[in-house]
Amino acid sequence: MIPTLRRMVAFYNPANPHSRQSVEFARDTARQLKVELLGRRFASLEELRASLRSLPPGKADAIVYVDDATVTSQTAAIMEAPRVKKLPTMIQDPSSVGQGALASYGINLHAVGRLGAKQVQRILQGAAPGDLPVEQLDRLQFTINLKTAKALGLTIPPSVPARADQVSE
Repeated sequence: MIPTLRRMVAFYNPANPHSRQSVEFARDTARQLKVELLGRRFASLEELRASLRSLPPGKADAIVYVDDATVTSQTAAIMEAPRVKKLPTMIQDPSSVGQGALASYGINLHAVGRLGAKQVQRILQGAAPGDLPVEQLDRLQFTINLKTAKALGLTIPPSVPARADQVSE
C-alpha cells in the first residue's frame, strides 16, 4: 500500500502488557519487511498528543498505533496530527478507520462484545460460569479507508480492497 515505506513510528503504552507484546510483534514483523520501527512510549493522552505534535517531518513514513484503551477511546483526538502531517496511519481497531486511519488489522471489538453478551445470557439462563467454554474470535478484520488513501496521494492496488473485510469510501 505504501511503496516508499522505510520507517514507521509505533505509539504504545509500556504499562499495558498487551501493548508491549503488540509492539514487539510489530518490531519482528517490521524486521522481516526490512522496515525500521521506532517505538514511542506514552502513559497518557496528553503525552501521546505531545509526542505526535513533536514528531519531526521526515522522521517516519507512517504511524502505527498499538492496541491500548487510550488509543481506542480517543481515536478522534489522536488522528488530527497524522492528518496534518500527511502520514498514513494503521490502527488495530477497525471502527477507527472511519475516523481517518488508512487501515486497520485487528479484532472487531463489537464482535468481542457479542461473545461476552452470549456468555452473560447463558449464565442468566442458569449455566454455571465455570462450565462455560472459553470463547474467542477466530480471525482478525482488515479494513481500509480509500478516502484517506486518496487524501494522502496513495494509489491502492485493486487487490487490496478486494481482500478487505470492510472498505470505507
